[in-house]
Amino acid sequence: RDGNNIDSLSENDQIPEFEDLDVSNQTSQITDKRLNSYEDAKGVFVWTQKHLQSAQQYFTLDERCSDYVDLVRDMSQLYKYLSYFEKDDDNKCKMHRRRADLLEPLNRDLSPTHYLL
Repeated sequence: RDGNNIDSLSENDQIPEFEDLDVSNQTSQITDKRLNSYEDAKGVFVWTQKHLQSAQQYFTLDERCSDYVDLVRDMSQLYKYLSYFEKDDDNKCKMHRRRADLLEPLNRDLSPTHYLL
């Protein structure tokens, strides 16, 4: 049984709760509303990028390879989502180039025998 999968929990299993965890200052910084403009998307992009980069300080390629790769892939997706809202084709191309720039080192540094993207 996979203990990390909520679908595998039975009725009698206890789900941990973080009663003393105050995230109210974080929830005010992000929205649950639909993003309708580049400006809205850019705000979410900047907030998410900041936290992904912070996580990359802990999850390094050398010590936590799988987690680091997931973070880089998330960052690539973040640029992809932001590009949807960009109207200028040159800027869209730059965002997609940035995505490639993020992913190319993984392709170069990771062993295809041990890690498949």
